[in-house]
Amino acid sequence: MIDFLTYIYQQLSTCADRLFLELAPQGTSFPYVTYNVPTSLYEENREDFILEVDVWGNDTNTFDIEVMTDNIDRLLNKSKMLDSNIQVSIYRINRMMIPDEDENIRRRQLRYQCKTYFRN
Repeated sequence: MIDFLTYIYQQLSTCADRLFLELAPQGTSFPYVTYNVPTSLYEENREDFILEVDVWGNDTNTFDIEVMTDNIDRLLNKSKMLDSNIQVSIYRINRMMIPDEDENIRRRQLRYQCKTYFRN
């Protein structure tokens, strides 16, 4: 999974200056991106991961987070990664606007299915 997470980090870091696995530190300035892999399903030589990418902003930079979300989706959706250890094909499942308890915070979420084949 390290190869997969490294690839995702490398891709997302081209679209976001502030990028965090799972949670952003308290007080991180907007906009920023978090990502996580909450679940996977293993079958023979393949493991399918669900990748969730959240773009966070506030009510003053809604346009910026929409642009960032578009850029991330263009980069990841239908992308493929191939190296000596794994092959990954990534397909978007959905794109959502998720309301936050704090009405000043804006959140967009992209969810992907990542079909991962291991070469062992």
